Amino acid sequence: MHKLRPLATPRSTRRGGVLVGVLCVALFCFVIPAFAGEAAYIPARDFCATLIAQINTAQRSITAYYYLFALYPNQRSSQTLHIADALGAAEKRGVRVEVVLDNGAYLNGDPVEAMQEDNRAAYEYLRALGVDVFFNDAASTLHAKAMVLDSQIVIVGSANLSEAALKNNIEASLLVRSRDVALSLLAELGKVPRKRLAACDSTAALVPDAFLTDTMLLGRMITKSDERAFDAYLLLCSEAHASPEKPVDLDYAGIARGLGIDSMQPDDYRRQINKTLDKLEKTYGLVRVTFHFGKNAEVGLNAMPGSATVAIPAAYWTYEWPRRLGFPAKVMEILSLRYSALSPIRPRWSVAALTLASRHGTSVYFVQTGTVALRRANLLDVEYSQLPKDPDSTRHPNIYTPLPFYDPVQLDGTWQELEKRFGKDMTGRGRACAALVYKDSDWRAVEEFINLEQKYGREKVDKAAAIIKQKDPDNPQRCVGYFIGIVKNLK
Repeated sequence: MHKLRPLATPRSTRRGGVLVGVLCVALFCFVIPAFAGEAAYIPARDFCATLIAQINTAQRSITAYYYLFALYPNQRSSQTLHIADALGAAEKRGVRVEVVLDNGAYLNGDPVEAMQEDNRAAYEYLRALGVDVFFNDAASTLHAKAMVLDSQIVIVGSANLSEAALKNNIEASLLVRSRDVALSLLAELGKVPRKRLAACDSTAALVPDAFLTDTMLLGRMITKSDERAFDAYLLLCSEAHASPEKPVDLDYAGIARGLGIDSMQPDDYRRQINKTLDKLEKTYGLVRVTFHFGKNAEVGLNAMPGSATVAIPAAYWTYEWPRRLGFPAKVMEILSLRYSALSPIRPRWSVAALTLASRHGTSVYFVQTGTVALRRANLLDVEYSQLPKDPDSTRHPNIYTPLPFYDPVQLDGTWQELEKRFGKDMTGRGRACAALVYKDSDWRAVEEFINLEQKYGREKVDKAAAIIKQKDPDNPQRCVGYFIGIVKNLK
């Protein structure tokens, strides 16, 4: 009879799915004797260390199927982030890595119009690391929690890749060393239809890097507060994406929508667009325009020095972010995409605000204003460096992580759901607390503050809020974790 033994590993440390995992363990206990191999039970406290150890020693392939991969790129102590980084490192050293995630919930066979936001963050992060990531495209839930390494080792059980599963939940998992089991699992789960997200992956525009680094171009637009010229140039890069060297017949209605002036009469917005085109041609030298009386203009992009470009996802326009963000935030968003793509620790990147201002012809205030706005929109995570003990010492640059574009309309629905569950007043107070730490658009943070008030009372939360308000915007203690710590330690 095959023996099941605990797995000795270094010590490390959404509720739900546990029963399924236990059944999986039981199934393997009875099925494995039919195969050549061995199984080892993984204590919950050792699951993360075991998983990372196996990922780090994989030589050929890693295939993972998970219902939930909850990732918060700004939390450097997060175990799920360490797992994601290990997968990225494996891909970089030549291991073929594939991750398949659940695309959303299904109720009675009908898809719910909301993708797993946690899974989307993991999707974006892993894709930036070069990992091949897919979503389940079947009319059913991908509830598996399994990883197959080198077609020899299977790690399977109840645990999702979430902080709750890795630290708090009662989970049951196995490590199985069996080629037969590995191949059988790959064959079965390999039948799951998979897809990528067009809104996340498709590139709508390639913006010349020379435009961003020439202080007489981007820097001049910033100095002159020429937001419309900036927006129009990015839209023209999108229009010309398929063949940048060939003039395009301008879609005035589409440009008007992109610029947020489509409420005007057509003659009026055409006049405004033509003024902007004239400025892009004569002031900035970025385009060449041929105007035709009674017809659409033809616009071509002028060649820029160098071949480097910055890719802007289609979701930037699909979800109408140019209308929702101010000029500093839009500039910082594009710069964040640039530095993330170039960074040796991508998708994270780190450049001092003063350096950013100097390179791109702007001010530190503009950089900081845009950064805070992106934080509030939940499009950028910032890990602020520690304040130096000596006031004369140089502070280390912050670490930035771009977050995926999302549909703000869906977020509005989430606020309504929270109000139904907790009431309008309590939800409002939760949102006010989240705003203090620049998490205005992060529903998870809002729910965390609501739960904090329910557990510790409004008085303690209000006292903690007063303390947080006194801290500078770039103080690393102005964050959710420190806020919670204050509440817990109040007498």
